[in-house]
Amino acid sequence: MNNKDKLIEYFKSGIKNSKDFKLGLELEHFVVCKNSQETVSFYANNGVEEVLKKISKYYDDMVYSEGHLVGLKRKNMIITLEPAGQLEVSIGEFSGVHDFEIEYNRFLNEINPVLDEMELNLAAMGYHPVSKAIDMPLVPKERYRIMNEHFKSTGTRGINMMRGTCATQISIDYYSEDDFKNKFRLANILTPVLTYLTHNTPVFEGVENSNFARKMIWDSVDNARSGFVPNSLNVDFGFKEYADYILSAPPILIPKENGELEYTAFKALSEIYALKSMNEGEIENALSMFFPYVRLKKYIEIRMMDSIPFEKVVGILSLIKNLFYDEKNVEILLKRFEDVTQKDAENAFDELEKNVETSTIYGENASKLVRDLLTLSNN
Repeated sequence: MNNKDKLIEYFKSGIKNSKDFKLGLELEHFVVCKNSQETVSFYANNGVEEVLKKISKYYDDMVYSEGHLVGLKRKNMIITLEPAGQLEVSIGEFSGVHDFEIEYNRFLNEINPVLDEMELNLAAMGYHPVSKAIDMPLVPKERYRIMNEHFKSTGTRGINMMRGTCATQISIDYYSEDDFKNKFRLANILTPVLTYLTHNTPVFEGVENSNFARKMIWDSVDNARSGFVPNSLNVDFGFKEYADYILSAPPILIPKENGELEYTAFKALSEIYALKSMNEGEIENALSMFFPYVRLKKYIEIRMMDSIPFEKVVGILSLIKNLFYDEKNVEILLKRFEDVTQKDAENAFDELEKNVETSTIYGENASKLVRDLLTLSNN
């Protein structure tokens, strides 16, 4: 089996019976000083690593990198660190939104006393409210050091993306390749609206901001792995097309047999593995090195939402569940948006940054379209 076929088989292995559908949630936070709101270094005496150590008693597994504690795991909850020590909480998979609330409140009950003792806070925002990205040191992970250097040659905002941003990311399941095609297209079409609904970046690098900073940043990081997946709004975009997208671009780094990472520069994945059949770990690493607005693994990952307070996360989880896990709603929306192109979706970002009451997206008043989506979700 060649690597294209192996990727396709990997995507097919994510197919689930609709009765087993779940949601996945990743919510990133800045760890900041309670008084100044400045970033807290991973390495400081009262830093992010110290926070992890103090809550580690609540977790079953600890993850280390270069001798430092960088992650915690237990059933239904994984804590990892983004490049500058942003704390990411991965919750689920769950079918019910209330289950996410239970797990997140458990997490808060465990971490908040530690944060209070250390005079720290968690900040759920799209971009750091005070500190500059360049002033934030990377956590001790070789993966992040390689990415940091690579992005210096591909764009102008790699440092901002890695160190200054926090996101809300939600994953959904599919029951067939056709179901994937429908949901992937719809997720891309709705991405500008979800970005608008979760916009939470009032400050960018110390300057007042009203734009979609997350999009501005990602569009200036690396065109080979961000933005809309090319042709992803085509109705026939499926597993084969996503495999072609992955194979045709450079993965930046790959794992070696000894566990170390190898920088692959600008070699395409197909070239790197031209004489070798990829194993599952190599496939998963490759998929994780691409950061489009909507990503495919064994599920569909909706990625362009700012980090927001959890009470608003609950609303977005409900919206996405009710739109994507109701076949009638998917059918209604695909019919409504049947003529939408990638260019239309790009324009929708620009229009939604303006006055939403007077803007037009997909040929409709933007405000009415957003209200209709919320109404459809609540029916």
